[in-house]
Amino acid sequence: MKELAMERARVTTHSAMGLMDAAILYALVKFHRSSTIIEIGSGFGMSTAVLRKAQMDMRLDDASIVTITRRRESFTGCLIPESLRPGVFQLFGDVRELVSDALLAKQYDMYLHDSTHTWNHQSWEYRAFWDRLRPGGMLVSHDVKASSAFPDFVSRLCVHGKDGMIAQDVCSYEDWGCMDNIGFVLKSKS
Repeated sequence: MKELAMERARVTTHSAMGLMDAAILYALVKFHRSSTIIEIGSGFGMSTAVLRKAQMDMRLDDASIVTITRRRESFTGCLIPESLRPGVFQLFGDVRELVSDALLAKQYDMYLHDSTHTWNHQSWEYRAFWDRLRPGGMLVSHDVKASSAFPDFVSRLCVHGKDGMIAQDVCSYEDWGCMDNIGFVLKSKS
């Protein structure tokens, strides 16, 4: 983390992915043992480097990350060290157009949203990639305070009774929560 923070400071003073956020992502991958990850909105690659480092530290065989970034810039992925690049596949373009790409067709252990932080776009991404998560998979979102899309999405995953309480037995998630700027939802295993 120290090396990544120093490199980030050398490259840019503008990166929304803070060290606490990065540490939380690392912990979520290790907790969840996520060997296949799809990440939307990689930018400088701070989150990609952290996700990949967690995979490698877990010694997950055949682990991979597919990242989608709107356009290739000179800085895109510049924080991903060469040692972490194997197993990282970068796609460039509008995620709405790439959603049918063959690399995105399989199911994933984890999905990370860190692209456009508007309610409409976040809501669309959550719905589009929720079904691509394996049973027991994890949806993770950065900057959950940017709009109400994350809590709105989570609330729609359960049936609510007349009293407004959640009927846990008909939820499509096992658990959810927020830490700092990171929100996560564990998809039900059944």
